[in-house]
Amino acid sequence: MVRFSGSAGPWMLRVAVPFDGCGPAPANVSEAGAAAGAGCMGGCGGGPFAMLLARGGCSFIEKVRFAQLAGAAAAVVANNAEGGYLVMSNSGGYSSAPAVTIPAVFVARRDGALLAAAVERAAAAAAAASAGGRT
Repeated sequence: MVRFSGSAGPWMLRVAVPFDGCGPAPANVSEAGAAAGAGCMGGCGGGPFAMLLARGGCSFIEKVRFAQLAGAAAAVVANNAEGGYLVMSNSGGYSSAPAVTIPAVFVARRDGALLAAAVERAAAAAAAASAGGRT
């Protein structure tokens, strides 16, 4: 888990499952969503977190809503292609119910890959530490 500070921080960064955050949004990832295979890699418990999601597959608002319903305090959407930045919007005409109330940010593909790799390294180190190994 990668920690970063914010107005309500520090938060952990968790990777969405599925990574694009598309599909039925879990009502609570730590309960029903996890059983359906949706939520966070390694679980969504353990305190406040931001969710990392990949661009593509559905609208930005659906991704942010997925993160919100999973219990995230914020969403980080990573571009799935090289290139410039995009403006996140609800251009698909999707309903805004329930209302999105968490902040969201869009990052470049490279930055998203670096964040995902950091989360994976931290998870591996935590698993090794809990198994009595060295990190």
